[in-house]
Amino acid sequence: MDPSMKLSSLLIASIESTGHVIGVVLIGYIGSRSGIISQKTRKNLALLVMNLFLPCLLFSHIGSNISASMLLNLWPLAFFCIMYIVIGTLFSKLGSKLLGLSSSNKTFVERSITFNNITSLPVGFIKVLANTNAIRLLACDDDESPEKTVSRDVAGLGLCILDQILSIENFTKVSEEYLKTLPIHYDETTPLIPGSSSRSKSKCKKLFKTISSVMSPLLFAGILAITIGTIPSLKKIIFFEQSSFHINITRAMQYIASMTVPMTLLNIGAQSGFTTKLKERETIKSISFIMFCRLFIMPVIGVFMTLTARKWLIDDPMLLFVLFSLACWPTNIDFMNTESNTAALMFYSYLVFAPLITLTLATLLNFVKLMT
Repeated sequence: MDPSMKLSSLLIASIESTGHVIGVVLIGYIGSRSGIISQKTRKNLALLVMNLFLPCLLFSHIGSNISASMLLNLWPLAFFCIMYIVIGTLFSKLGSKLLGLSSSNKTFVERSITFNNITSLPVGFIKVLANTNAIRLLACDDDESPEKTVSRDVAGLGLCILDQILSIENFTKVSEEYLKTLPIHYDETTPLIPGSSSRSKSKCKKLFKTISSVMSPLLFAGILAITIGTIPSLKKIIFFEQSSFHINITRAMQYIASMTVPMTLLNIGAQSGFTTKLKERETIKSISFIMFCRLFIMPVIGVFMTLTARKWLIDDPMLLFVLFSLACWPTNIDFMNTESNTAALMFYSYLVFAPLITLTLATLLNFVKLMT
């Protein structure tokens, strides 16, 4: 921890961090506008992120850092997550009623205000901050390495992702709706009567479908990571650096996990590139209200709630940063039935108002410094 760090240094670190993150979003935007990234490619990328990259991120970071005592100390994460969901829902319902929005726009506003980007944005910030002195603000002690600080913070954010998934199955809706739109294709190589291999494949698919109906890959990876992390004997086998499992399997998952943030940011940028000129007055009102709540109202509420609950929290800067992040940052949920609205929201939130994200990050880091 470095409480002597000046505000100007925090601002410079925040500019550098957001510059890296928004730069990837901008590349995705240019890719979609130039035709390099098609809508189909973007949707497939979103499926990969939700079903492969992000589960690997949750498993590798939560499992290696979590313990039974740490899990008990991080109880505020679930409480704050539920509170923000309730507050966001109340704001969205009140705003929708005052603005006289249609039922479809009401749903869009409610989900966009309630759920924010708790993955790629704050995780991306932390990874870039690891190369600056600002990362010392998030360390639990002076001896903690930047890599360990990053891993602990990502683990805390990962637990918040699980809280959001348990609150409402928002991540699985995209893949479920998209898979329903895929046509069934037959050709000359398709057998008219399934053979034994086809039947065995069918059984595997049924088993996978049964498991998927109970929990998403994200939820499965998170629960598995918590289970392993809280059982020392299992944790030693899977996350001990000298074990065979860690060398051959865990490291591979960590490598895949490292691609989560750039792939997610690239997807956000690509989606924002498909935005069209806003013509409907109701859509303009909806997006304006969402951005006002997500970029102004919710961060203020988050700071107030965290300051109020400070005496009940453990003395860990990571927890403070994660609690702040639960209330801040734009939305990052892709609703298949409101693609055009979501694309416009992404464009304005991540690109047009990017300087506001920088100021928010600098402010949060300053609050962490003042509270530790």
